[in-house]
Amino acid sequence: MVPIDDETGLRNLAWVEGNRRKVDQMTGGRVAYVYLPDTYTGGYTNFNRYYFAQVDKEAAIIDER
Repeated sequence: MVPIDDETGLRNLAWVEGNRRKVDQMTGGRVAYVYLPDTYTGGYTNFNRYYFAQVDKEAAIIDER
């Protein structure tokens, strides 16, 4: 096993997944959580990955920072 040079990406993914789980738990699975890191390529990628995977929810929290 080789350690990674930078764990920033892994920490960010853990933070996003933690927020998604928290929203899911607090709303009984009724609300989606979508994190957009920007309004360009990263945001487009995350929107497609997270929004369409939860499109059956009643509402969505779009977290754009």
